[in-house]
Amino acid sequence: MQDKDIPIEDALSSLINLSGKMRMLSHRLAMAGLQAVHAGDRRAVTLYKSALTEFEEIWETLHRGSPVLGIPKEAALLLAQTGALPREDVETVSRFLHEAQQMALTLEEKGRSTCGNSFSELVYFVAEDVLGALNRITEGVGQTLKGCLEERSEKERQSRDTMLAAARSVSEVSAKVKLISLNATIEAAHAGDSGKGFAVIASEIRSLSEDAARSTAQIMKHLDHTG
Repeated sequence: MQDKDIPIEDALSSLINLSGKMRMLSHRLAMAGLQAVHAGDRRAVTLYKSALTEFEEIWETLHRGSPVLGIPKEAALLLAQTGALPREDVETVSRFLHEAQQMALTLEEKGRSTCGNSFSELVYFVAEDVLGALNRITEGVGQTLKGCLEERSEKERQSRDTMLAAARSVSEVSAKVKLISLNATIEAAHAGDSGKGFAVIASEIRSLSEDAARSTAQIMKHLDHTG
């Protein structure tokens, strides 16, 4: 069991896989229902219920997240904000779930003989409407993930540009300080013994500017390699 939410991008990637899995579950559910009705296979009823339960859990996760899967609520909210779950498709899937749940009750309470035609209709509904809705939802989640990755890439680019600008600025200041220290050293030499103390200070300033230049060069080299 997950005890910590995963990053939004990872959560959306998981939701793409989960929403795609709903396609398989809807097909499995319809086929198991038909088998239960026409062949009287009790194992098919169990498979039907299992597929229905898993489908419901994924559908809930798309709307509210899942602590068990580590999918944060923010990921579900982002899907709503980006329109990844089109209203008409949500209505289609919600209708499918309602009908599938009613079928499950019918299988348990009234027996298979009363719902043969209804299951045939459910199969057609899955093939003609539900799978298309699920395809669009999966595509919508994918588009949301793409948008998140592009936004993160842009932020990283801006951050890198800011760091490069700062490094260049420090490099320019370092070069100017070094030039000043060299001029100061020359002036100290001209002053003779009275300029020795100032010469030491100028030497220290030059050393610091050279250290700063080396550090800045390393930063810029790293940024160039990671850009």
